[in-house]
Amino acid sequence: MKEKVNEMIHHPKFHKGSIEQLEEAITAASLTNPKQSIYGFCALPRKPGYFALGFKLSAKSRFEVWFVKVIPHYFDLHHVTYSDVGSLITGFKHMITALASNRISNQNPSATPRPMGYGQPMPGGMHAPQSASRSHIHPSRAPQMPGVPPRNPAYR
Repeated sequence: MKEKVNEMIHHPKFHKGSIEQLEEAITAASLTNPKQSIYGFCALPRKPGYFALGFKLSAKSRFEVWFVKVIPHYFDLHHVTYSDVGSLITGFKHMITALASNRISNQNPSATPRPMGYGQPMPGGMHAPQSASRSHIHPSRAPQMPGVPPRNPAYR
């Protein structure tokens, strides 16, 4: 697991600091590039083995957070395992693309499943900070994407 943590903290998208500092950095970057999706990672010191993956789809969109769990030899995002940070990012982008297209085609966006975010319980009972502008999805409702590894059977 130590190798996976090192892989994550040495990635260019890793930010030292809290989720709030990650939000500030991503918000500033999205204002510089308003039409570009911006994302980054930060560690969760109170929850070893977990990272926050924060993102904004555009300058006008909300800052959202998904949680990445480090398990032996893999990263876990919404119960889908990835062998390295590159495949984790690719899987994340596929999930975001599916959610964005689903939100556009769905006339009732509130019925669209969204990933676990701020204010939702994390594994182990820790809660992420509260914010009224954050979206929430339970990880079991995350879309299954073509080309993305299947869900980890240990979570079924």
